[in-house]
Amino acid sequence: MKRGSLPAVLVLWLVLIVSVMKAGEPPSAAAGPFQTLTCGLEYRHDVCKEGPLSIHVLRIHRSRRDWSLHTGLGQGTVYGLEPLDGIVARTAKSIARPVMAAINGDFFVIEPGPYQGDPRGLQIVNRELVSRPAGSSLWVAASGELKIGRVASKLRVVWPDGKTVTPLGLNEARADDAAVLYTPTLGIRPGETPSDPPGTRTKGGRELVLERVEGKALLPIQVGNTYAARVREVHNQGDTPLAPNQMILSLGPKIAPMPQGQPGDVLQLVSETEPDLRGVQTALGAGRILVQDGKLPNLGPADQPRHPRSLIGWNQQYLLFVVVDGRQPKLSIGMTYPEMAALAQQYGCTDAVEMDGGGSSTLWAMGKILNSPSDGKPRAIANGLILIRSLGVEPPTFDITTKKPADQVKVKVEKDTATFDVSSPSGIGVEPQRKHQAAVFDRRRRKAGAWNGDRGLRCGRKTHHGTARQRRLLRDQTAQGPVGKSVEELDVGLD
Repeated sequence: MKRGSLPAVLVLWLVLIVSVMKAGEPPSAAAGPFQTLTCGLEYRHDVCKEGPLSIHVLRIHRSRRDWSLHTGLGQGTVYGLEPLDGIVARTAKSIARPVMAAINGDFFVIEPGPYQGDPRGLQIVNRELVSRPAGSSLWVAASGELKIGRVASKLRVVWPDGKTVTPLGLNEARADDAAVLYTPTLGIRPGETPSDPPGTRTKGGRELVLERVEGKALLPIQVGNTYAARVREVHNQGDTPLAPNQMILSLGPKIAPMPQGQPGDVLQLVSETEPDLRGVQTALGAGRILVQDGKLPNLGPADQPRHPRSLIGWNQQYLLFVVVDGRQPKLSIGMTYPEMAALAQQYGCTDAVEMDGGGSSTLWAMGKILNSPSDGKPRAIANGLILIRSLGVEPPTFDITTKKPADQVKVKVEKDTATFDVSSPSGIGVEPQRKHQAAVFDRRRRKAGAWNGDRGLRCGRKTHHGTARQRRLLRDQTAQGPVGKSVEELDVGLD
C-alpha cells in the first residue's frame, strides 16, 4: 500500500459512516453502543479491520455541572515530563478532587536539552499563566463556553521611566536578543522550597531577581493583570536559581539598548493576550483546528502521512476526547489531518482541535489507559487536559407534603422548584416538561430523592446512581411521562 493512500475498503467504511450517521451519534455499523463508565461519562472502541484502525472515544455529557476541565503539568513544573496517568494522579492530589478522564495535551520540546518538556503554546493552570500562547489554543471562557482559536501574547515589562517597553517570553528558552520572565513554576512544585533549587538554564546576559512590592500581589501571573515588581538583585550571568516567591527577568546579551534596571527599581509587568483571556481558569495550546462552527478548514492534500492522533471536540450536548492509535501495522495505521477532521464531524463535533499526537497520544479514564500508545508504553509528556468532579456543587434539596390520595414531593433543584405526584410506595413522579428530571418517594421511610439528568438519585446525604437498568427506567419515564406514572418494580434503595 502506498504510504498516505487510503485503502478502498476504508474509504467505503468512512462513506458508510457519513451516510448512516445520526446527529451527534456515530453509526452502529462502526461499533456497538457507548459503554457507560459512570453517570455522564461513556466510552466506545471503534475498530476497522481494513487499514486497520483502532479508535478510542470518551463522550462526556456537558449537562454535568459538577464536572470541570483542568490542565495538569508533568512533574508539576513547566519543564517536567511525566506519563498521563502520573499527571492525573498528581493533579488529583493537588486539588483534592476525583479525576474522571484525561487526554494528552499540547506539543512540547521533545529533543533532549535544557528546555526539554517546555510546552510549545499556551497553558493556564487554575488561572495561573505558566506558558505563553503561540498559535492555536483551546480554552474554557469565564462564561464556561469552550473556545478554540489563535491567541497572541502581549506579555511585557514597562521600565521605571514609563516609556521603555520590552516584550517578554514566559518560562521558555531565551534567545540572545530577547527577554524572558521566569516564574517559580518553571522548576519548583507548589508548596516546596528545595535546598538546591533549579535555575533558569540560561547562558550569559543579565538577570534581575524580582520580588513583591509590599501590599501588592506578584504571583501567580494571571491574564488581564498588571504587577508591580521590585528589583531585588541583579546578576550579570545566566542560570539564576529560582525561589518560591520571586520571579527572574532574563535579558539576552544582544538586546540593544540593554535596559538598566537596578536594585530598588519598580517595574510594571503587564499580562495581556489577544483575544483577552481574563478570568480563564483552564487553557492549553493545540495544533490544527479541525472543525470550527461546523465547517472544515483547508487541511492540505489527502495524500499525507498517517500517525497516532488525539483530538478534543464538542457540540452542545457532548465533549469528546478521541485518540486514534497508529504506527502499529497489525493494530492501527493512524490518520491524516483531513481524516481526523472528517472523523470529528462523524462523531457529531461542531468544533474540534488537534492535540499532540504520535507517541504522546494517550487516553485515560476511571483509573486506566484506554488506548495502545505507539511507543509500547505511555510516553512522558508535558501536560494534559483533565476532567474532574467538583465536590463543592450543592445537591438537589427537597421536602415532602402529603395530600390524599397521592403523595406529592416538592423538589428544588438549584433555583427551580417542581412538584411531582408519586402514586406508589416506591414510585416515580415525572415532569414531562423538564427533561430527565424526576422524584422518587419512599412512603414507608418518609424520604424522597431527586433525580436530575445523570447526576444521580439524591436522598439525604447520599447519592444513588443505581444499576444501569434502574437508570434506564428512570430515563424512559422522564422521557415519556405522564406525571404520576409509577414503576413499582424499580428498587432505588433509599436510606
